[in-house]
Amino acid sequence: MHIDLMPMLNLIIQLLLLVVVLWYTCETSKIRKASHKQVAASQEQIEALHKPCLTIATTGRNAEDVILKMDDLAGTMVVRSIGSDVGLQNIGTGPAFNVRYEFILNGRPSIDAYVPYIACGGPITIPLAVETLRLHECEAVISYESVSGRSYTSTIKINNLVLTEFRLS
Repeated sequence: MHIDLMPMLNLIIQLLLLVVVLWYTCETSKIRKASHKQVAASQEQIEALHKPCLTIATTGRNAEDVILKMDDLAGTMVVRSIGSDVGLQNIGTGPAFNVRYEFILNGRPSIDAYVPYIACGGPITIPLAVETLRLHECEAVISYESVSGRSYTSTIKINNLVLTEFRLS
């Protein structure tokens, strides 16, 4: 009789071991999923701390022009001349890489170029004279990437040097 119990005990022990291994596998899977969520949250925090934001270099518009809505434009910022050229400025918290910009003047592309990177802070000049934008409607589309490789696009509408719209996507 003792010999007949051994296979039954062996089967019970193996079934218990199977249950333990299955439980351990489920717990490990939960830990793996939680770890992935934690890494994603950490990457989001890093992205938030080093997020670029490119725009046209600007200066404040004459207060009287704003109040009187000169040229029917209510914008408070105008394109800043940097040695007679337009500048791009990174107002974000991280560098911008693979910067591509296009200025569409009166519905036609007038300049399309590339800059490898723009650090935070001061503006860089681009080969476009500020006077080119005077008395015209223009749209600037600036595409760039963050340190993590996330893509962004700044779209700026300009009318007679006055910034009238800024969109970040």
